[in-house]
Amino acid sequence: MSILVFTENWDGAFRKSSFEAVSYAYSIAQKKSTNVVAISVGQVNNEELKKLSLYGASRIVSCPQLYKGSSKIVAQKISSLSNDCSMIIFSNSYASKAI
Repeated sequence: MSILVFTENWDGAFRKSSFEAVSYAYSIAQKKSTNVVAISVGQVNNEELKKLSLYGASRIVSCPQLYKGSSKIVAQKISSLSNDCSMIIFSNSYASKAI
């Protein structure tokens, strides 16, 4: 079972905490012999999405149509992806706490 990471961006660029969360998930995934799935909400270009793989994300789920301000919709998407995950990692931020 994989590890799911909620990543945050601001104006199309990932926040430092997103890279830290993916890196942390990757360190756990190595010990558990599993992979990291990162979910991105909102508009982010492909070059920015590829950066997540540099920190250990083996799969990136991009949801540009989801508005990051709608916590309920984002929580539903995360819930739908969580069936195949052993854990979900969020950074310590207002956006993550809202979900």
